[in-house]
Amino acid sequence: MVSVAAGRKKTKRSVVAAKPVPTLVARLQNKSVYIAVAALLIVVGLCYVNALSNGFVFDDHGHVLEDKSFRSLANVPKILVASYRPLRDVTYAIDFAIWGERAVGFHLTSVLLHLANTLLVFVLIRKMTRETMVACFAAFIFAVQPVQVDSVTYISGRRDVLFSLFFLASFLCYLAYRRVVRDRAGRRYRLRSLFYFGLFGFFWGLSLLSKEMAASMPLFIFVWNFCDAWNPKGESWPRRFFGAVKKTLARDKWLYLALCVVAPVYIWYQVFYKGGSARASISGFEYWGGSFYTNLLTSIRVHAWYLKQLVVPTPIVQYQGAFDIATTLFAWKVILAIMVVGATVAGGFVLLNKDKLMAFAVLSFFALLVPVAQIIPHQELLADHYLYLPMMCFGLFAALLARRVADRGNMAKRVTCGVAAGMLIVFAVMTSMRNTVYKDDLSLWKTNYKEVPNSVRAVSSLAGHYATSYPARGAELYKQCIELDPSYAPAYVSLALLYKSREKAREAEELIQQGLTLPDSRVISPGYENPNRFRSELTTALAISKGFQGYQEEAEQLLLKAITLYPVNSQPYGLLAAYYHAVNPPKETEMLKRQSAVFPNDFYALQSLSSRLIEYKQYDEALRYLNRMIGIDPNDFYANYQLGQIYRTKHDCTTARRYLLIANSNAASTDDQKAIQDALKVLQQECGGS
Repeated sequence: MVSVAAGRKKTKRSVVAAKPVPTLVARLQNKSVYIAVAALLIVVGLCYVNALSNGFVFDDHGHVLEDKSFRSLANVPKILVASYRPLRDVTYAIDFAIWGERAVGFHLTSVLLHLANTLLVFVLIRKMTRETMVACFAAFIFAVQPVQVDSVTYISGRRDVLFSLFFLASFLCYLAYRRVVRDRAGRRYRLRSLFYFGLFGFFWGLSLLSKEMAASMPLFIFVWNFCDAWNPKGESWPRRFFGAVKKTLARDKWLYLALCVVAPVYIWYQVFYKGGSARASISGFEYWGGSFYTNLLTSIRVHAWYLKQLVVPTPIVQYQGAFDIATTLFAWKVILAIMVVGATVAGGFVLLNKDKLMAFAVLSFFALLVPVAQIIPHQELLADHYLYLPMMCFGLFAALLARRVADRGNMAKRVTCGVAAGMLIVFAVMTSMRNTVYKDDLSLWKTNYKEVPNSVRAVSSLAGHYATSYPARGAELYKQCIELDPSYAPAYVSLALLYKSREKAREAEELIQQGLTLPDSRVISPGYENPNRFRSELTTALAISKGFQGYQEEAEQLLLKAITLYPVNSQPYGLLAAYYHAVNPPKETEMLKRQSAVFPNDFYALQSLSSRLIEYKQYDEALRYLNRMIGIDPNDFYANYQLGQIYRTKHDCTTARRYLLIANSNAASTDDQKAIQDALKVLQQECGGS
């Protein structure tokens, strides 16, 4: 009894003594997590704070500012049904509701989403590794690697940060679902598993509604389970490989079946129904280089470039004209790319026997890139923003590698910490400097022109910026576009608009006539599959040059011919309407009606037409076009103002007041405010009321 009691006393003392230890460890771990999260938030905030002063650039003008449907939250249901990337566009509508046209709000939203993604990467990798420092280092790489600027600082890059947010949330829910299914803890495990699986599907759906790259989720999950199921010992490599595949498929067979049904349906919907790629249609694919063989070789080269960008980032605004299409297996660039990509993939499989997480980092990187690997060719061959989410995989690999090296001793740990800190500092400084590239269109295109001087898009975009401020330089650049690509129709039109003197107009005409001699085979490209589109645009350019030379009747006939050649070319309609405005108003009205019939959402045409009809007091007909404008943008000042005035003339005071009050809420300029106040006074005099 004495020995038992003594034993109990001893046990009690040891328990009491040991009890604070796990509590202290837990507190230290929690403290390190808080410190890591705070460091991530502060550093990432500092890296991107200068992006908040940037404006709208490049596709922001067309995709964001010019889309009237984003100007009212009332259009959200319509956006969800009609948009190509509906959830992304809903966030633009929310930004407009909060910030109006102030770019700072749009940038703030993107930076906050990037911060959220950084924290999700931290949480996910900490869950995988159970190590705070590894997760923190990986999240830092994801957050401050300069290639990420194309997604975070560029407002139109919202698609990448948004789809990644829901993709990461979805995968975290999947891991929670797998844990519940594996443990089968408690009587309610089925309910909990259904809950997490439902969240997984919900977040994945939101990710798919943000960007098509989310279709890689089934493959990403497969790679995770494959690495987990891999047996590093025992049988031959082929047996282990097929054994791991079998276990992976058996683990979630119904899930894989469902995902493999959903993903192809979604891909078909996006590519063929929504027309997501100019190089893909029901009739076939237009492969890069003209064949599947050249497309494959080019894709391998692109993947090698991506691997280079991870380690030695050299961001480029856009790559059109910057990347040579591979045509033969025996070119040294192709051979080198095959060696680099092949060695990296092989290394991922070799690592399965040594470190499954490192293997997952390598293999999942390629899995995430599958939707943009040109299996279904896309008009954008490569882009830095494709690396946004895959950067997480590189961060995980680099962090695990750093931990392995640091574990070799104190000296190795100090060297590793120094190298890691130096790399992050360099990346952070590069990111902060890169943000300034997106400050405005001039800085963007000057940089891109320097990066890719042979890119037609870079040259023409810079020329467009100079067209008003430095016309001579703009014209010089447009001629350079034509030299680089004689089939680039917009350069001819822009040059014709710049060359207004008779002598210069003749020079432009000579270039246009040369362009019209190009055979159909030279002018067919994605977006220009119909050669008549090219010929219609050049005929429009020729009409502009003829007009500047004083041949107005010939210019008119050429514009009518341009419409006949390609009725969905909007330029000749607008030019003819502008010409008729001064010389033949009834013809202007007729042309605007034709234009609004072909382009029902052309806001400028609808406004011009309704204005002309109101001038002729054809109010009932004007109502039709004004209501169409309201359908596009319910808060448009002009449409609401004119509707209010028309209904006032019809003595419909209630309707008139409703429209005028909406116009009053959206009057931006001083003239608009004065006009609406005068209209409200007249309405009060005629109808009474407050």
